[in-house]
Amino acid sequence: MLDLPISFTHLKALPQTEQQALWNKYFFQPHYSKKPILKTLWYRIQCVQNNSYIENRHQTKLNKYSKSPEYHIKKAIKYKINFKAGTQITKIYKGKDHIVTVNGDSSFLYDDKEYKTISAVAIAICGSKVSGNHFFGLYNKKTGEVVDA
Repeated sequence: MLDLPISFTHLKALPQTEQQALWNKYFFQPHYSKKPILKTLWYRIQCVQNNSYIENRHQTKLNKYSKSPEYHIKKAIKYKINFKAGTQITKIYKGKDHIVTVNGDSSFLYDDKEYKTISAVAIAICGSKVSGNHFFGLYNKKTGEVVDA
């Protein structure tokens, strides 16, 4: 059985055959380079030492993103809506009018309570996790349009 290195420097100092053996021990897919990717290997060793792992579902997503990061970066929603102080945002939800006022310090006033984000207001209204921009209709995911607030 291989002894785990105690530091990244110790890992780098190991012969390539031992580095490759450690890689093969902790990763299911082979690494075809002569050298294993040392930072990735060191991360996995730290996980083993601390008994903490990334769940398989997260690991699967990370692997998917690593294969085509440019594609996933383009696909990510990249918008920020800047609200002007005093703007009122309205939403009819379950037959009730909900009016949110934008404060000057980029916070939101709803039902005499102050919220840091528009999403926090949306969660308070509907009782479940939701994007505030989508809930209030400020961003159309299909067309990519952002409402000018």
